[in-house]
Amino acid sequence: MVAANGLRTWRRRADEDRRRLRDLERDQEDALHRAVEHERARIARELHDVVTHNVSVMVIQAGAARTVMTGAPEQAREALLAVEAGGRAALAELRRVMGLLAVDTDAPEPAGTADLTPQPGLDRLAALIGRVRETGLPVELTVTGERRAVPSGVELAAYRVVQEALTNTVKHATGATATVLVEYGAEQLRVEAPTPAANPVPAPMRATGAA
Repeated sequence: MVAANGLRTWRRRADEDRRRLRDLERDQEDALHRAVEHERARIARELHDVVTHNVSVMVIQAGAARTVMTGAPEQAREALLAVEAGGRAALAELRRVMGLLAVDTDAPEPAGTADLTPQPGLDRLAALIGRVRETGLPVELTVTGERRAVPSGVELAAYRVVQEALTNTVKHATGATATVLVEYGAEQLRVEAPTPAANPVPAPMRATGAA
């Protein structure tokens, strides 16, 4: 009787352990699925930002080149060079984003083939604004406060806010002047890129993140 009772107790505990293990495995699978979906959404946003901005700038420059090609070939040449630069920038960012989707393999990757380009941050705002200015859109950049390091996620979000705002301005507010404000606070970073009055999308784009 003692042996039978001990066997029943052991079986009951074994069944409970198996149930807990199945529940743990199911929770891990759910967490992995949520992580994959979150990463897919993030990469989709990255692709949208990269393609929309660079292609919009290229379209504006190509249209300008076509307009002045006969009467001002030198200006047309400069516009086409800007199109080429925009295309190269788009390809570089697309390679970086698509690299996140690469499937790992057992074979080692040849040296020098990995894309180690960092995600864009505030240090690349000047280059971004320079490309936009080449389209003929005046952009005023104001930076206040003491420059300091901020989390990479905050920097990326700030860069994307400015990029999206300038893209909308290029597309919808021809002849307007864009302004970008970057303010370093004691405990936060404030970024504003208000859309010009001529833009049919009146809401300004801004971001505030903990520094």
